[in-house]
Amino acid sequence: MNFLNMSKEQYQRIPPEELNEYRSYTSALAIEGDRKSIVRDMVLQDPSISSADIMKKLGISAQELIEEYKSLQEDEEFQLAVDSPFYSRRLMFNVARTVVRDFASDPIYTARLAAGEPVSSRVVELHTTKGTCNYSCVMCLWSDKREKTYETKKMKGKGLMSLEEWENTLSSIHDLGAKVAVFSGGGEVLLNSDFFQLLDFSHNIGLKTQLYTSGYNMRGLSDYEWSQLLNMDRIRFSIHSPNDHTYNDIIKMPTKSNALLKVKENLSKLLRKRNATNSDLRVGIGFVIQPLNALEVEGIVDFAKNMGLDFLNIRRDEILVTNPLSAEDERQLREQLLRIRSGIVQGQYGQLEIDFSDNLTAFMNSEDYSLEKTANCVIKSSRPTVTPYGQWMPCDLKGEPMYADPNYVIGNLHDESVEEVLTNSQKITIPASCSSCMPSGQTGNAIFSKLLADYAQGIDFRDQPFY
Repeated sequence: MNFLNMSKEQYQRIPPEELNEYRSYTSALAIEGDRKSIVRDMVLQDPSISSADIMKKLGISAQELIEEYKSLQEDEEFQLAVDSPFYSRRLMFNVARTVVRDFASDPIYTARLAAGEPVSSRVVELHTTKGTCNYSCVMCLWSDKREKTYETKKMKGKGLMSLEEWENTLSSIHDLGAKVAVFSGGGEVLLNSDFFQLLDFSHNIGLKTQLYTSGYNMRGLSDYEWSQLLNMDRIRFSIHSPNDHTYNDIIKMPTKSNALLKVKENLSKLLRKRNATNSDLRVGIGFVIQPLNALEVEGIVDFAKNMGLDFLNIRRDEILVTNPLSAEDERQLREQLLRIRSGIVQGQYGQLEIDFSDNLTAFMNSEDYSLEKTANCVIKSSRPTVTPYGQWMPCDLKGEPMYADPNYVIGNLHDESVEEVLTNSQKITIPASCSSCMPSGQTGNAIFSKLLADYAQGIDFRDQPFY
């Protein structure tokens, strides 16, 4: 029996007569001095495996496991492995690193979170739009502008959030522990003329800010508005093709709009202003693979490198808004990705950081990729979303008309304070049973669940292998 590769469910189904054999097997390995190797392999295979599962499988105490975790913190070979572009859990491991280092630095916040008190997540996604967009992107999870809209999903309620309501929300999440406000979703943020005041307000109270945008509306900005963009931490342009024809097919804009040319001009202007100042702003691209652009992945890499960008996030259409790729497109996609990864290893792309989703890395490796679902979803505690109409949702997917569900509304900021909404959030349980879930949601949920369960078992964040 292959004990080490068992899932939690498989372990729980081991017949009683075989359980002693299993424990003897793992204990013998531990006695032989292989315990560190076993723990290392378990963590590499699934960073979200709970410490309770490892202790049960190996028949060791929490203190013995902590000793192995701490040895992994100092293990150079292990650290090289988890940072490798060949490791298909790299992004998950980095999420865990970020969380444990943050939580370890603020034990009071962590204790309040673990105790179920009304604290804000460190990151909150805010859809500070007018509920509209000039684009109609094929793969967008926002809205099809026909059947799945704020109107048809009955999400408009008491109307759009006002500037004052957004400012009150920003103040409250900051006071309750938030560190980052992500302005994204709900349409195009830059179509809201209040956006730059909200940025200014966010920066003045000490929030870090990020923006996801098409970049099309970044024209005719005042010096004040440019200065607010330059004060941000990160701006990601959604550019899903380096070619005008494909770009227009994806966004469904008329050719005469010269949309990609305008976006490139805006991007270049932002970079020039950034490079002429002491701004720490990082600028990059988000690229979603779909049938229309599946053969243009190397092209977007060259585009990003030539523009002098800082990062490029490459993902699949994870929630299947578009049609699946053909077998031939899959084959050619993999060949492109392998060439790009080879270029990363050889240092061909300079300052450009190319970031593949973990499932794309597994695809390149010809590995199966799957995450064991947790019983409940805890994304509400790591990255909830506020819609343009004030609904507080557990995640961005449920905040968009395409996937909105009234059963997932945690509260409404037209009627309740942020603290009241967070109090309610702590009382409700959200099952991890959604048919569609973003990879970042799946990864974040798995890691967050593991870390909170371990903390309840007495394993401090500083003792984790990610620290």
